[in-house]
Amino acid sequence: MFTNGIDLQKTLQQKSSNLQLAKFIAALLVIYSHSFSLTGNVSGVDFFSRISGNSLSTGGLAVSFFFFVSGLYVSKSLVRAKTAKRYFTSRVKRIFPALLIVVLVSVLVLGPVFTNLTPGAYFTSKGTYLYLLNGALLPIHALPGVFTENPYGTTVNGSLWTLSVEFLCYVALFVVYKLNLMDKKKILAVLAVVAVASVGGWMLPDSLALLKGAILPGLLFFEGILFYLYQDKIKLNIPLACLFLLLFGLTAPLGCMDLGSLLFLPYASCTFLLATRQVLPRLSELGNLSYCIYLLGFPVQQCFVAVLGKEMGAYSNALLSSLVVILLSVGLYYLAEKPFSAPKKKS
Repeated sequence: MFTNGIDLQKTLQQKSSNLQLAKFIAALLVIYSHSFSLTGNVSGVDFFSRISGNSLSTGGLAVSFFFFVSGLYVSKSLVRAKTAKRYFTSRVKRIFPALLIVVLVSVLVLGPVFTNLTPGAYFTSKGTYLYLLNGALLPIHALPGVFTENPYGTTVNGSLWTLSVEFLCYVALFVVYKLNLMDKKKILAVLAVVAVASVGGWMLPDSLALLKGAILPGLLFFEGILFYLYQDKIKLNIPLACLFLLLFGLTAPLGCMDLGSLLFLPYASCTFLLATRQVLPRLSELGNLSYCIYLLGFPVQQCFVAVLGKEMGAYSNALLSSLVVILLSVGLYYLAEKPFSAPKKKS
C-alpha cells in the first residue's frame, strides 16, 4: 500500500495552489504565535507550545515549513539558473526590495511616531542609523526610544533574524552545487557533516539561543534539498502521510515536537499540498502576500500593543494585526515584489 503513489517529480512540474494557500496561512500563524509574548500574556502560550511542552511553537512550525519549501524550490531554481549571477539575482530580487521598504518605513515613520525622544534626539542617535543594517541582513532589534514600555521590550521586528539564516542557506546551497555535491550519493556525505554539526549546535549553551534557534530551520532547508534530489524516488502516498502526521502528534507528549517536525512533516506536507486536489487558483493568490505578511507582522503587532497597552489580549492582537497586515501587504506586494517577479517580455 505504501509503495504506490504519485511521484514527487511529477508534482514539482506543476504550480501548486494548495502550497500557495498554505504559505499564506503559515504567515498568519507566525502573527498568532507572536501575539502571546508581545502582549505579555504570561498565563498562556500558543497551541503548539502548549501541547509540546514548549519544544515547538506555532510560529516555529510555520518558519520550519517555510524553510523546507524554500530548500525544495530554491534547489529547483538553482539547477535551472546554473550560474551564480542568475541564481543570486533571483534571490536578491526575492528578499531585498520589500525588506528595504519595511526597514526604511520603520526608521522614517514608525520610529518618529512611537519614540519617547524628541525628533532631534531620535534623528541624531546612532541607533537610528544602525537599524538600517537590517536591510543588509544584519539584525539590529531596537530603534532609540521605541516600544520602551511594551511587555516584550524594544524589539521592532523580531522576525528579521530568519532572513539572515535563509540567505546563508542560499549561499551554502550554491557552494554545494559548485562543488558538484548535488548528487544522490555525494549529498549523503554532506548530510553526515550537517548532522554532526547540528548535534554539536544543540549542545551549545542557552546564551547562544539565537544560534541554536537557526539549527532546525537550517535542517529543514537541507531536507528540502534532499527531497529535490530524490524527487524521482519519492512516492507521495496519502495513507503514509497520515501515519507520519500521527507520529508527529505523538512527539508532543514526549517533548520533542521539534524533532518530529523534522522527521515527519516534510513528507506529509508534500503529500497533502502537492498530491491532492488543488484549491481554486484565485484563492491561492493569497500566498503571494506571505513574505510581506511575514515582514510586517511583528512591527504592526508592537504598534498595537504600544497604543492599547495592557488591555490588549493575545487573540485580539493577533486578529487586529492580521487584518491590518493583510491590507498593508497588498500594497507592499504590488510595490516591491510583483514588479521584480513579473516575467520579462520577449523582444
